[in-house]
Amino acid sequence: MISPTKCPCCSGKDFTDCCEPFLNKTVPPSSPEALMRSRYSAYVLKNPQYILDTIHPSKRKYHRLEDIIKWSTESHWIRLEVISALKDRVKFKAYYRDKWGNAHIHVEHSQFKREKGIWYFYDAEY
Repeated sequence: MISPTKCPCCSGKDFTDCCEPFLNKTVPPSSPEALMRSRYSAYVLKNPQYILDTIHPSKRKYHRLEDIIKWSTESHWIRLEVISALKDRVKFKAYYRDKWGNAHIHVEHSQFKREKGIWYFYDAEY
C-alpha cells in the first residue's frame, strides 16, 4: 500500500498522523469518528480486509468480502464530509464516482459499538 501524504479521510492531517496507524493495526481507533474515517480511507486505498475486520463480530456474517472488494474497486472515492459525530453515531457523506464515471453521494448515519476497548462498525441507516 502506497502511503499518501495527506490522509484520504479529509481530516487535513498527514496520513501517518491520522488513519495509517489504524490501517496498519498499530493502534485501534479511539472513537467512532476515527474508525469511520479509517474505514473510508480503507475504501480509498483498496484495503477491504480492514473494512471487514472493523465490522462488529456479531454482524460480520451479513457482509461478504467479495461485495466490499467490488464496491471498493469499482468506485473512485473523491472526498468525505463528516456531518455529525455524537457518542456512538456518525453521520457523513462520501462523494464518489462509479465505474461508469457517474457521480454519487453516499449519505450514511452509522452506529458503532465498543467491545473490549475496541470500536466496531455495527449498523447504518442510508
